[in-house]
Amino acid sequence: MVTKVKRSKKRSDLRFGFTTGACAAAASRAAVHALLTGRSPSFITITLPNLESATFAVSQLEHHAGAVLAGVIKDAGDDPDCTHDAEIQCFAQWSEQLGFTLDGGVGVARVTLPGLELPVGQPAINPVPRANILDMVQLEWNLNADVKLRSRCQQGIALEIRVPDGEERAKETIGPRLGLIGGISILGTRGTVKPYSTSAFSASVRQSVQIANANQQNHVVLTTGSRSEKSAMAMLPHLDSICFIQAGDFVGVGYVLVSAIGYKR
Repeated sequence: MVTKVKRSKKRSDLRFGFTTGACAAAASRAAVHALLTGRSPSFITITLPNLESATFAVSQLEHHAGAVLAGVIKDAGDDPDCTHDAEIQCFAQWSEQLGFTLDGGVGVARVTLPGLELPVGQPAINPVPRANILDMVQLEWNLNADVKLRSRCQQGIALEIRVPDGEERAKETIGPRLGLIGGISILGTRGTVKPYSTSAFSASVRQSVQIANANQQNHVVLTTGSRSEKSAMAMLPHLDSICFIQAGDFVGVGYVLVSAIGYKR
């Protein structure tokens, strides 16, 4: 039974990728750049949350009346991720409200259960990528001060992150069980994805335990996969679905995490 998260010995042979949060930040900067300048960049460079620089190809850019839609295709590298090749979009438009506002649109989940980092009712754009998106938009705004002073200096910009097929992709995640409804989450504390990262798996186990605890559940059930989970659900039909947590080969890690969190119910 595995009780510690270890790095893959072959990690150096695998290609790193980018998070949904990094792609959202890139799409947002591209959209705001086009909104402020009227130009259509083919590539956009951002600073990731880990302070590294990364350049993304802009997959689409549409100019509308007082608005721009920009998209970036997520490259997850060699990480087995259901969001690989998804287009992460930002729709940026002028707003009468000063400053920047950020919301989730089609394909971005909404939080419906307590226990996550975000309040119920908010779009599932986690704090680190949210801050990264707003930082990149602020940077673009500052670089184009002459443009905004000439025209719309009294207005702000409303940003809406979209993932056109996000709701369908979310069916391959544990998001719906965690109360994330309507699409995928915009995630990423570093901006890059480590391929076959077991740390991501253990983080999902931790989050699942926190959700069960926050929703006043008295038990959690760690399973190794879908079949064992179905059997456990049949054996324990009185438990809510959020009590069942797929820990894969890392049941030991799950047990350690449960103990570390202090699950007392």
